[in-house]
Amino acid sequence: MKDKATLLERWLSRDESAPETGIPRRKESGPVPLSFGQRRLWFLQQLYPGNPFYNYADSYQLKGDFNKDIFVECVKKVVARHEILRTTFEVVDGEPVQIVHDESTIDLSEFDVSNEGDDQVESLAQRIAVEQARKPFDVSYLPLLRVTLIKVRDELHQVVITMHHIVTDKWSMSVLREEIAQDYLATVENGPSPVKAPGIQYSDFSEWERARELDRGDADYWRQQLADCDPVIDLPVDRVRPARPSFEGAFLESTLDRELSVQISNLAEKAEATKFALLLSVFYLLLKNYSGQTDILVGTPFTNRERSELENLIGFFNDTLVLRSRIDSELTFLEYLQQVKKSAIDAFTHRSTPFEALVKDIQPDRYLNANPLFQTMFIYHDVPDTPSFGNRLRLEHAPLDLGVAKFDLTLYISEEDECLTPIFEYAKDVFEETTISGLHDHFLMLLKTVTEYPDIKLSELPTITVEEISLLEEWNETAIRFSEASSIIEIFKRTAAANSGATAVSHSKSTLTYAELDEASDNIAAKINTLELNPRTPVGIYATPGTEMVAAIFGVLKSGHPYLPLDPDYPEERIRFMLENAGAESVLFSENAGVERVGDSVARVSISGASERSRDQAVLSLPKPDDTAYIIYTSGSTGLPKGVEVSHANLLNSTLARTHFYSEDPDSFLMMSSFSFDSSIAGIFWTIAGGGKLVLVDRRAEQDPAALAEVMRNENVTHTLLLPSLYSAIMANVAESNGNSLRTVIVAGESCPYTLCKQHFESLPGVDLYNEYGPTEATVWATAHRILVEDLERSIPIGAPIANTQVYVLDDSGNRVPVGAAGDLYIGGNNVAKGIVNDSESTKARFVEDTFGSIEGKRLYKTGDIVRFRRDGVLEFLGRKDAQVKIRGFRIEIDEVAKAISAVSDASEVAISTEGSADDLISMIEALDSDAANDLLRTVEELEGDAAEVLLAAGSS
Repeated sequence: MKDKATLLERWLSRDESAPETGIPRRKESGPVPLSFGQRRLWFLQQLYPGNPFYNYADSYQLKGDFNKDIFVECVKKVVARHEILRTTFEVVDGEPVQIVHDESTIDLSEFDVSNEGDDQVESLAQRIAVEQARKPFDVSYLPLLRVTLIKVRDELHQVVITMHHIVTDKWSMSVLREEIAQDYLATVENGPSPVKAPGIQYSDFSEWERARELDRGDADYWRQQLADCDPVIDLPVDRVRPARPSFEGAFLESTLDRELSVQISNLAEKAEATKFALLLSVFYLLLKNYSGQTDILVGTPFTNRERSELENLIGFFNDTLVLRSRIDSELTFLEYLQQVKKSAIDAFTHRSTPFEALVKDIQPDRYLNANPLFQTMFIYHDVPDTPSFGNRLRLEHAPLDLGVAKFDLTLYISEEDECLTPIFEYAKDVFEETTISGLHDHFLMLLKTVTEYPDIKLSELPTITVEEISLLEEWNETAIRFSEASSIIEIFKRTAAANSGATAVSHSKSTLTYAELDEASDNIAAKINTLELNPRTPVGIYATPGTEMVAAIFGVLKSGHPYLPLDPDYPEERIRFMLENAGAESVLFSENAGVERVGDSVARVSISGASERSRDQAVLSLPKPDDTAYIIYTSGSTGLPKGVEVSHANLLNSTLARTHFYSEDPDSFLMMSSFSFDSSIAGIFWTIAGGGKLVLVDRRAEQDPAALAEVMRNENVTHTLLLPSLYSAIMANVAESNGNSLRTVIVAGESCPYTLCKQHFESLPGVDLYNEYGPTEATVWATAHRILVEDLERSIPIGAPIANTQVYVLDDSGNRVPVGAAGDLYIGGNNVAKGIVNDSESTKARFVEDTFGSIEGKRLYKTGDIVRFRRDGVLEFLGRKDAQVKIRGFRIEIDEVAKAISAVSDASEVAISTEGSADDLISMIEALDSDAANDLLRTVEELEGDAAEVLLAAGSS
């Protein structure tokens, strides 16, 4: 037997501590249990009948004097010799079994393309070979061996022998080739066949394997080794993963130059490791760079033929080892290589537990569209053996691309003439060729680096190529010089003068023209100036939706103070905390808001009274660009909300960037969110700066979609910004009653599902749809994307950076990750807020130095979001890194909710999970008191902050 086992098997000698007893022959005929490996393949075949992904083809060319009749007879002899080639797979008493038949034919197909043009015969032969090899098998029926003979020229024939993987493996194909060659040579030389019948059959092995006891020590090892592992690697994909995989695949292949191949061999020898371990180590690092994960599982196959009687037997003996790597970036590459080597040796030492038994024991989450425990494979194999057919006939391997991929990503490494060839096989369901090309290039970059600098720290390894650096910098070239205005107030004054009679704000109870809004806000500013507040202290606005609320916002800004929005629906303790934390000394309130909840520690001024004409002359206070414009509170990591300070320069750039990005400013903008949400910034200032009409609705308006659609029609709404979940709920009513006024819908605040986009294009095909992304700390938005129909084929992107904004995707060490790889999103540029109110520690942790820009003192905001760049320069959102989620527009930290519930309830444990497309938050309380669950609503009502708001909202839906 010339074929070699995997390199892992070379590391260890066989265990001679106990005498080996032979595998006995079966005592009875009849059904035979499936081996562990066969059972896995049989199950997959039932799930995906008719799919050729487990077809196994051996293709080669025979050059010289070829006798096809002798060749076919030799194949029949092999079938007669090996029972597995005469075996079908059926269900008996509810269990899949093997049925061995006394004889079987072979499926023989012959083709002659020799009469085609010389420039076509090779490609035509290859096409026929692939078509024949892809024809599916039904394992319930014979034959399970197919022979395709293609005459290319008189002395050139292509042979393709295809079987279902359930009856063969790579080693078995070598046995088959060798036996055919020996029988063929003996026949043409009129001599006896040297091939001996095997001492046992595959059915004997199956029965023996199923009957033997599994090694408890090995089982314990795997339970410990895979404890707390993450069975899914988050490789960023290019397409939405289908519910059922097609197993359609492709591959990208290249051969390393001899110099690099020799360097790899020399480094492995120096480190007393194998090339398998070295190349696997680099593969782990590649996966780490693209997934952002440091705990990675990879599968690798091995041939389970340790026993001598199995060496020349045909059948499915492959099994799979799950190799786990925990990557410590402080290790040098040589130190890490030793870690990987030891881990692989340990895994191979405990290889007796079949993969199928391992999965059954560990019971990882199972999905129809993903392999359990791992989705990436690493395979190091030698070039197939080339048996001799005599002096007059020569065999040359002609491998086929069947266009299948059993896993998301498989890296094959083969070696020939001292040159290594990496082959990246990938699932077309999820990856595009450009992404795999990037993986390939980074793999080579890492290989070259570690061979030249083997003592380099993993944290110092390059993460992107020179070409990618140039590309990333090009995508961040967003600099635009806007108007000379120093604040949004200057722009408002100009707009109000030019549109004095036009409606500025519309609410069901009242409207304001631009002239009226300008005058009312002047009067409010004048009133604030009489309060003798400390300079630049925030002024709270405690108001329900309406024209007074907008007048108050502009009045506060005109007075030179930042405004602090206070939603009357907030819990009383949260409102008072915000006022105290922000240092507010006064509050403007609307009469219907219940101002007593604000407390009496601040001066309280009625908006309606302040907006009336006053003898006090308003003094317009033009702020400096760095002065604070507003403070908005979001969820905090300590159980308390945190206030984000946004400057006038931030607000101005955010607003003017909208005018630059969108094709038109709003004529009529429907604002759905509370003014205490940062998304309100877009509606208020973009609309007013552009001279449009801001349309306000009462809270909970979304609960009556028909009435909301009526408002949109009556107000001729052209633009709106809302949560994807809300848009989904009201879209049908909007489409039915809006008429032709609506032109632009913007979704933000949650992940945008492609199902929503599909619904939009079906219901409102003439309306532009945009997806925006940006945290409060980046002044509402940092990236945006116009969604097109072709985007439905993949996850919906969050877009490219807006004007004067830069985005960086970094790893845990602060290095830029490859294009297409997952990493932490950092935002730079003119939208980055000033920081967190009275929290220098959080500000320092989240607002970090911009080491990539050329302007000293610039900062980046660390979002905590995981994203990746697509090859076209837009970002895809992949998830949150911390415990925060967005629920109905609220950014919530799960720990805050858990702490709050624990503080007000008798609970031994609080677990928080998110479910559903809108991420409705559910608190599950394991109560000491069995009646405590009935008090959940009371508990929620006692909560402070966004936690209560969200839980109560979820409970009412």
